[in-house]
Amino acid sequence: MNATTSHAAHVSWLTTRVSGMLDVDPTELDADLPLAELGLSSLQAVELAGDLEDRLGRAVDPTVVYDHPTIAALADFAVST
Repeated sequence: MNATTSHAAHVSWLTTRVSGMLDVDPTELDADLPLAELGLSSLQAVELAGDLEDRLGRAVDPTVVYDHPTIAALADFAVST
């Protein structure tokens, strides 16, 4: 992804990725709810961090999902760094 990827694009990608991990319809996910409340496990959180690292093309600490615990917060992280 390039540096100009929008917040909305990151939210969309994260929503799709998390819905696939949790096997739920993307429309059932609220971007402002903590991922742990949505049912994301610690193993899935580390996997999501790796996927985000691939998407951004740079190193992302595996704890990013705990530091930014919602889809919206992760999207904020993605556009701000």
